[in-house]
Amino acid sequence: MLLWLVLGAHVVAVAAVGLIGRGPADTAERSTSRRADGRVVFAIVAVPALIASVVSIIGLGQRDDITGSFDWVAGLDLTMALRLDALSALLGLVVAGIGVLVFVYAAGYFTATSAGLARFAATLSAFSGSMLGLVWADTIWTLFVFWELTSITSFLLVGFKHPDPAVQYSARRALLITASGGLVLLAGFLLVAAGD
Repeated sequence: MLLWLVLGAHVVAVAAVGLIGRGPADTAERSTSRRADGRVVFAIVAVPALIASVVSIIGLGQRDDITGSFDWVAGLDLTMALRLDALSALLGLVVAGIGVLVFVYAAGYFTATSAGLARFAATLSAFSGSMLGLVWADTIWTLFVFWELTSITSFLLVGFKHPDPAVQYSARRALLITASGGLVLLAGFLLVAAGD
């Protein structure tokens, strides 16, 4: 259950940053609050990534795997399961550790006039949580769900500056590639399931 709580912390951080991102309506007040919010929103989203890094380090030192699962659709025998073994702990540390570094860098990179700062931080945190779910997945259905979440959040990250036509094109191309990969992945999973 620990692994699901770590992923849940990403959801809480995304929601918290979304609430902060609404901010005050007055422009003068918004300009001063945005400067503080830049550090605050990235600090909030860095916390779950930092927790995931610590859990991954703990997982590297464990002899027994850390697992957590629940029945997603009991009638179809679809179970969502996560496992933290040596390999997934190492990959989780890479994902979460780089995530922490990206959040720290982004806090200094964005200025007080940066538009959509909270939206960017929330999307980046959702992407980080999706990647963690992907590397910790213990069933093919869990892997597929987190693959799709990663596809959606990467589309949102690539298309962050959506008014720019070049960005729109790049975002659509990224979504097409990842969605096509997801469909091929699903077809492979169905073939494997049919072979059992």
